[in-house]
Amino acid sequence: MTKKWIGILGELLLTLGVLILLFVAYQVWFSNLASQAEADRISNELIESFELDYSNIDTGSDDKEVSSIERKESEGFALLYVPRLKDDVWGTPILNGITESKLAKGIGHYPTTELPGEVGNFSIAGHRATYGEPFARFERLQAGDTVVVRTVEGWFVYQLKKDQIVLPSEVWVLNDVPTEDFSAGSSLITLTTCDPRWNSYQRWIWWGELVSVHEPKDIPVEVLEG
Repeated sequence: MTKKWIGILGELLLTLGVLILLFVAYQVWFSNLASQAEADRISNELIESFELDYSNIDTGSDDKEVSSIERKESEGFALLYVPRLKDDVWGTPILNGITESKLAKGIGHYPTTELPGEVGNFSIAGHRATYGEPFARFERLQAGDTVVVRTVEGWFVYQLKKDQIVLPSEVWVLNDVPTEDFSAGSSLITLTTCDPRWNSYQRWIWWGELVSVHEPKDIPVEVLEG
């Protein structure tokens, strides 16, 4: 009799384990699917608004001109392109803020840091697992890689220089001069994500420096050839 109940209990535990695995898989799949749909929607809206603004500039009309500050406060204000991570980060929207709701729709911008192209540190964050996971393959990044940010003002091309794994409390990584590798007056970009991928007790940081700026219609070769 005891063996019978042990067998039944074992079957129940096995079934429960399978159900839990299926639920986790569904959660991961569904979160990624929903996040990608939202990111695509925001990206398309941004591209349309950028093109509209370019048209306004050409015709001299400013009826629908949108300032960078107004765009920063809206749902999205920039698009991110990383050739090394093209399968995951190509025209991905950047939103102002790093709340879970923002990170579930794309890349989040630390609101206390600078905007693209400005002197100082333009700092962003993205999920490495679930909710679109734009930085799922963050480990592929290398020094010398290109990171391109597109805004209504134009294209900003950064080159990655240095990475480091830190604790979440080490907010100095967002400083205007985070390490001795950079100097005052530089225009930097900081990419942050969780490490290891399926946990959050560390942060993986990549810093890059602005190397070129392009007018709105002058698409960088890194994007054209990406």
